[in-house]
Amino acid sequence: VRKNCTLQFPPPSLAAPARAGAARSTPSEPVGADNWRLNVVVSSPGLKGTQQSLRVHTGAEADLDPYDVAQPPASVRPESVYLKSAFYANNSGVGMAYVDDARGPVQSPQEWHLVIRTNAQNQPVTVSWPSLAQLPRGLVATLVDPVTGQRQYMRTTTSYTFRTGSEVTERALKIIVQPKPAGALTVTGVTATAVSRGV
Repeated sequence: VRKNCTLQFPPPSLAAPARAGAARSTPSEPVGADNWRLNVVVSSPGLKGTQQSLRVHTGAEADLDPYDVAQPPASVRPESVYLKSAFYANNSGVGMAYVDDARGPVQSPQEWHLVIRTNAQNQPVTVSWPSLAQLPRGLVATLVDPVTGQRQYMRTTTSYTFRTGSEVTERALKIIVQPKPAGALTVTGVTATAVSRGV
């Protein structure tokens, strides 16, 4: 192809579809502002759930690099009802699909695009995040559904659910991670005065 290429061999455990809640290997480097992970699980009743991760590492780049894990090829066995999800570079769901999508440290708002596809009809699909323990306190994570306009702060909620239609459904969600605003709302100059009961 007349350009440098990176050939990656994912661990054997990734050769099979990921299971909801499956444990990931812990990073060898200490967790901190420049090295953290956020796991996202996509599930629907009666279908096998999948887990993806968005992460940050000082050595990561926007494109494919050694810190990314590409999604394994689909099974050659046809599935009657399926639920598939992966991170993509944009909301089109075209191009490289990632099980783990790594970026550089968050200095300004960064967006991860989670694309979900299913042919399950009129069923709920739930995106959940079991833990935000690794997300640094100075960062805010928000899940956005552009179709409904719904925005959920991921620190105060644990999941988001949408319903599929009567045909194949493709939903591109955004997870935005950004630094907390420098200033916080404060109320000053307030005093309390005791009053008699009934007044």
